[in-house]
Amino acid sequence: MKEFTGDPKFPIWLIGDSPPEAWADKLDTPLDPRHPARHNIWTSVADPMQDRLYRQGKLRLDTSRLYIRNAMLSLGEQIQLSGPRLKELLDKHRPNVVLTFGASAFMIALFASGEVPQKL
Repeated sequence: MKEFTGDPKFPIWLIGDSPPEAWADKLDTPLDPRHPARHNIWTSVADPMQDRLYRQGKLRLDTSRLYIRNAMLSLGEQIQLSGPRLKELLDKHRPNVVLTFGASAFMIALFASGEVPQKL
């Protein structure tokens, strides 16, 4: 599986937890379009965005440029290794919107962004 897909300069990022164990060898990219998690979450967000963009200016969001990666490269990867890598990418590209798929992806992205809440 590729480490990421899309353009890291694109303002919208999708971050999954880690490759699904049972499917990791069958999927090409993180949050592969054939995997239901992408549709369960992203489609419900994308459809209203596409509708609004089209109604306001006959525009569409180029979803082929979405930057998509997993917070962890594998289920066994330690979070200590994932956070700094993601922090470096977030600091460099500064996306406008980061959508996370799963609790681990959310927590890793939260810590990597520096937005740590007072109480967890």
